[in-house]
Amino acid sequence: LHPFGSFSSVTIVDSTIIRLFFSDTFTPFASGKTYFISAKYIENFNLSTQIDTSIKVAFIVSSENAENAYFYPNPFSFSSDSKGFFANIPKDAIIEIYTIDGLLKNRLFEKNGNGGIEWDGRSSTNEILTNGLYVFKVISNTNQFPDSGIKKILIK
Repeated sequence: LHPFGSFSSVTIVDSTIIRLFFSDTFTPFASGKTYFISAKYIENFNLSTQIDTSIKVAFIVSSENAENAYFYPNPFSFSSDSKGFFANIPKDAIIEIYTIDGLLKNRLFEKNGNGGIEWDGRSSTNEILTNGLYVFKVISNTNQFPDSGIKKILIK
């Protein structure tokens, strides 16, 4: 499993279903990352043969609950080439970032369904935010799930 993690076991249910059990060191979460599963040997059930080849399957995990959203790393020091990530957010959600006084600094949109948004630490007017405490909330665009409530980001 790439970018990190492994499986503790694999169960073949039938010729169309394979169950993969993640190891304790990996909890899949919607982080805006694409995960890859690599398989080296593949069995053909119809021919009872094993093919020595490599295959990769990509998948993403998207969250359905905005309440579990978070920003990482937190605290974070922004620089011209670094980025932070909002993770565990529902598909098509909106992130609003505010000063501690309640001034809206930026609004970001989850556009590709992968459960994450990369952020460069800038306001909607392209200014780098100064050091301090900021808050964000995740607004679920589907009205099917509750919003996240207020979460904190520390920029230092």
